[in-house]
Amino acid sequence: MDQAKLDVILDGQPFEEAAEDGRFAIFFDDDDGRSEEKYYIRANEEGLRLVAYQLLCAARDLKVQTVNKEYQTVKLMTDEDKWIDKSSEVVIRYVEPLEINSKQARAATKETWKHRAAEIGCGLLGIFLLISLVVGIFEVLTYLTWK
Repeated sequence: MDQAKLDVILDGQPFEEAAEDGRFAIFFDDDDGRSEEKYYIRANEEGLRLVAYQLLCAARDLKVQTVNKEYQTVKLMTDEDKWIDKSSEVVIRYVEPLEINSKQARAATKETWKHRAAEIGCGLLGIFLLISLVVGIFEVLTYLTWK
């Protein structure tokens, strides 16, 4: 998406002017007392336009990264942004491409002999403790029945 199309989202306003008027915040909704987490957005029209603008800019940057095969996080919102309400409970700071996460997941699932040895060692320790418990209970019962 080119810059001209992105500017249409701001409705002809310069970004700085929209940032002065815009307000956006995400809050935790705990009114109903249920165990599931719910959030809501408190914003005005300019704030929503700014979030849409930021997300579409991030999408454009991710598209460039995909073409170049160079993946990194894309900055979205910062503490200096005046249009983000300071009392917001959630601030979305960056967008992380899925490719970064999949590379980390592949690296994390690579199992080494150390991991396998630790699993076997913990299993053997558990079996030893279980046998010790059974023998201990048997010995206590044997001792109590001899008197």
